[in-house]
Amino acid sequence: MTAMTPERATEFKQEVSDKIEALLDEFASGSISRAHFDLVYARYSRQLSIAEQALETGQLDEVEQVMQEIPTMMLHAAARGIAVGMTIIHHVTMETIREFGNFDVDAETFTDVIDSLRDKDSEDMHGFSEIQHVSRNLWMAVCSLEHTTLLTLFHNEPAVKQVQELERRHHDFESANRNILNQTKPDPNTLVYPVELFVQAP
Repeated sequence: MTAMTPERATEFKQEVSDKIEALLDEFASGSISRAHFDLVYARYSRQLSIAEQALETGQLDEVEQVMQEIPTMMLHAAARGIAVGMTIIHHVTMETIREFGNFDVDAETFTDVIDSLRDKDSEDMHGFSEIQHVSRNLWMAVCSLEHTTLLTLFHNEPAVKQVQELERRHHDFESANRNILNQTKPDPNTLVYPVELFVQAP
């Protein structure tokens, strides 16, 4: 193994600085969540501090050790929000039209969401969107439009862009099915589901 040199340590320090700048841009653009940002930023900050200290003290072997850590891309993959389950609620009946993936939410949480929807008038529900922290690693996006509310369960906090994509597909679902959703009890088998592929298969 080639010995760590001050030149290589300096290059590593610059590489980490560049990665931090890219991470800042990712969060600013809504591409990653806060939790995702915090996890990766903490690693980069630690790496940068170690590189700076090693260059000051001459103990360059510490930089070598840092460079042998698991790739940060594995942290990115582990922290990214993944949609694992989804259910579509019809506002007239407050019943599930269709469920996709593994929408494993406890009965109390689900009941609280439905009760909250019942308490809203139609104007408040149209365009309503929020993210709820369900449990340690589970988050739920609640998106309401004129006829339906889309509940999407995520493993890890979703990024802003993910929620925006979810809202777009929900809009397309309502637009394509508007004549059927106007019915008191729409037949789920007659609907198209642009939202379905948003949920990732296990």
